[in-house]
Amino acid sequence: MTSLGARFDAWLTTPPEEPDILIPGDPGYPRCGRCGRFLKREPESVTTGELREHCDGIPALHAQRVLLDAACGTFREHAPHEFTTHGWDEQHRTCKGCGHDNITIDA
Repeated sequence: MTSLGARFDAWLTTPPEEPDILIPGDPGYPRCGRCGRFLKREPESVTTGELREHCDGIPALHAQRVLLDAACGTFREHAPHEFTTHGWDEQHRTCKGCGHDNITIDA
């Protein structure tokens, strides 16, 4: 094989530096949950959500006199506050076929 042919062959068989972009029909490409039609790759809107809990700031005392951490994970007494325990993104894609709002949650 000539040097040009060898370089072309190496170019064809070398994996790309970036992963391939999904196209309709690929596994993992978004589809409508109602009619099965392919959706847009990028969501029209993204909303965020979070689960918050209250910490009273007082570490608990176990029955065997072992000091446990407060609800937020701190061992010292501190001021009461709210803290986030879990967050997520909701991606909204509207189907052009049936108009269904498809929501995908990324945790």
